[in-house]
Amino acid sequence: MNPDMLNKLQESLADSIKGKPPVRLRASSVGDLFDCPDRWIAVHIEGLRVRQNFRATMGTAIHAGTAHFDTEVLQGQTPSLLAATECTAEALRNSDEETVWDIRREEAEGIAVSLTHKYCTEESPKHHFVEVEKTCESLVLTDVGLEITGQVDRIREVGNKYGPADLKSGVQAVNREGHAKTQAHAPQLGVYSLLGEFSTGKPMELPSLIIGMQTAKTRENQRIAATEVNGVREVLLGNDERPGLLFNAALMIHGVIPPYGNPRSMLCHENFCPRYNNNCFWRK
Repeated sequence: MNPDMLNKLQESLADSIKGKPPVRLRASSVGDLFDCPDRWIAVHIEGLRVRQNFRATMGTAIHAGTAHFDTEVLQGQTPSLLAATECTAEALRNSDEETVWDIRREEAEGIAVSLTHKYCTEESPKHHFVEVEKTCESLVLTDVGLEITGQVDRIREVGNKYGPADLKSGVQAVNREGHAKTQAHAPQLGVYSLLGEFSTGKPMELPSLIIGMQTAKTRENQRIAATEVNGVREVLLGNDERPGLLFNAALMIHGVIPPYGNPRSMLCHENFCPRYNNNCFWRK
């Protein structure tokens, strides 16, 4: 990047955030921010309501059941597979009414419970987790005027080194080669690395880990795979040659540069974007 241009942007950002409280950026929303910044601002800055895709609701339920299981392991208890799957089912039954259901809830529950069972019996024993659903209330980055918050799914330990692990579910969470899909997750993983280190005091030296769980309808296609991702903090924070995504996010969030829209986003739909039926500039 042109050094003069970078200096001007840094000066403009510094002027924009001077004397203002930091803007909160949740780790789980980082992917949405870069998917369509205009939608992210509508939801997280302007507070406009948006409905949730049923797959996100399934993911939340799977997180609840698997976290229950791994927490019992962490606490030295004999983990209850029944309790874990019941936790997943209960989370789906009590899900937000604003969820858009494109399949029957009973079918979604069957998929979520099946994947929870598979994770607990096959994937969880492969890892040594030292933290489960570790919450970080606030990490303020004064130079970009952002307050990072969120919950790290897992922090794993291998050979006295630590690193974040993130559970991802979806129909394409595992690719044809049997690897977890990692593309486009680096920014969020970078935030988890920062939060994990800040909240535990332990350096996050291991590569970040994606544990992908494929929400297929049949059990044989409900695959789970774990794949490591390197260099996530550099993508987020940048290096000597270029600024990272966090700087670009701050420029848009603080209005230094206008946010763009993404009409090719999978969430570009009236069910999921509050801008969709409100004269969206980008959806032509």
